[in-house]
Amino acid sequence: MCPNNESLSHALEHLLENLAPAEIVPNADPSAPIVCDSFTDWKRLLAEQLHTARTFEIHCWADEANEIRLALQYGTRKDTGWQYGSVIVGPVTPAFIQMLLALPQPSGTQADTKRTPFFSIFLDNGFSASHYGTEIYKQL
Repeated sequence: MCPNNESLSHALEHLLENLAPAEIVPNADPSAPIVCDSFTDWKRLLAEQLHTARTFEIHCWADEANEIRLALQYGTRKDTGWQYGSVIVGPVTPAFIQMLLALPQPSGTQADTKRTPFFSIFLDNGFSASHYGTEIYKQL
């Protein structure tokens, strides 16, 4: 015997009345990226993380000369043997924080998704932003 529309409606109403929101656990999966939908949210998250970090590591591709020069104003080149780019390391200072937070959103190719001109930024507190800030992670 098939239920009629009225009994289905009643059953649905009963189920909906008893629904409870699922528990939200932010970043329960440390391998899942943090979602940052806007450049403003990116800056806010970056600011929070910079204030708890002591050191940084920035990765730039070899052809990103301007970005390498900028990063070298706040750190030094790390010898990694990476033939395709440069790694710059240094302390997270007020000047470094100000520089990062004052950077405009990159324009040009993928301007709607890029958050930073640096290919990757790693902080010693477990925060990282790869692929120009589009993949953001925070170790628990």
